[in-house]
Amino acid sequence: MATRPGEVFHTDIGVLPIASFSGYRYFIVFVDEYTRYVFTFLMRKRDELYHVYEDLRRKVRDKIKYIYTVVSEYDDEIKRLQSDNGKEYEKLARIIV
Repeated sequence: MATRPGEVFHTDIGVLPIASFSGYRYFIVFVDEYTRYVFTFLMRKRDELYHVYEDLRRKVRDKIKYIYTVVSEYDDEIKRLQSDNGKEYEKLARIIV
């Protein structure tokens, strides 16, 4: 159970019924367990997950800085990512603390 924002996220990847004009075929959702804040990203290929995760980390840091005026009291690193263990997540498992 998360004790602060940005600590634990739940995630899943879905398929868009029709590809967008820009070629996006997938969406990925990350839900912050503590705040229930939802981050959504589009992907052209499922293997773009690593790059999307880096974008998520940046957005989480920005959001935490916005939520808390004194950032130095909080660790802004994601501690756990809860997924359905899809193959796309294997690469991330190596970098998540």
